[in-house]
Amino acid sequence: MKVWNKVVLMGLALTLALSLGVANAKDAKKGKKKASEKKIVKKDESKPKVAYVSGTNLSSRAGLFFGDTSEVAKVGKWEGSADITYYSPTANWSNVAIPFGFHFGAAENVDVSVGAQLWSLSSPTYVVDVPYIGNVTRGGSSTLFDLMGGAKYRIAGNRETPDFSVGGYLSIPTNGGNVVFTPEGTVTYILTSGLLLNGDMGIHISNGTFVSCDAGVGYPFSDKLTGIAEIGANQYSYQVGGSFLGAGIRAKLDTVKLQALLGVPLNGGGVLIGGGIILASM
Repeated sequence: MKVWNKVVLMGLALTLALSLGVANAKDAKKGKKKASEKKIVKKDESKPKVAYVSGTNLSSRAGLFFGDTSEVAKVGKWEGSADITYYSPTANWSNVAIPFGFHFGAAENVDVSVGAQLWSLSSPTYVVDVPYIGNVTRGGSSTLFDLMGGAKYRIAGNRETPDFSVGGYLSIPTNGGNVVFTPEGTVTYILTSGLLLNGDMGIHISNGTFVSCDAGVGYPFSDKLTGIAEIGANQYSYQVGGSFLGAGIRAKLDTVKLQALLGVPLNGGGVLIGGGIILASM
């Protein structure tokens, strides 16, 4: 009987030891799993929580509304847009513009853009007495058509550093006037919150030279809706009505993107309003 009791006690001890071993093994696995989950969560936190809705600016290049961003299209992919804007730079003068075009990925980190802009200008008529000619009527309505083309190279950063781009573009009037060449640089940084910070600067070279610059933000309200705000000098020209404080939204639908903006001139002139549609193969 004593032998039997010893056997029972040994069996209970062995069972208890095995149970403790299994429990410890399970706890160890749970600990590893939790550690793995923590690592995954930490890794996910390094990505933007909400994606900024990218798109094109009023020159059909990757950008906010006025300024370019450092974004480029993937190789062999394209993004195109068509917008319409109304602007009254001075009293009784109006300007309706229809810019359209696209940009595409020509090579890794190389983006090429092609576009055009149709202008419809309206101003009061007035008579000027020109020597040896007589009275000449000026003003009224006129239509202008400009061609645009350019390229840029992106210097890609990482989560700790921004993206940069360097490049330039040409603006070619077809109704007479001067060709303008603009070398340009941009810097773009996206925070983990999804907020995009952007700046660009260009030197416009023609029969006269002036500098333009732009600073803007893109705040994603959701993966399908982004608010955009910009402030900059000489986006349209160095003349009255060329510098703007602009704000608007960009929305992503199933197959297209829509955008709308309001611009307030910083050096005189009436407001600028506009909107457009963006299509892409990206």
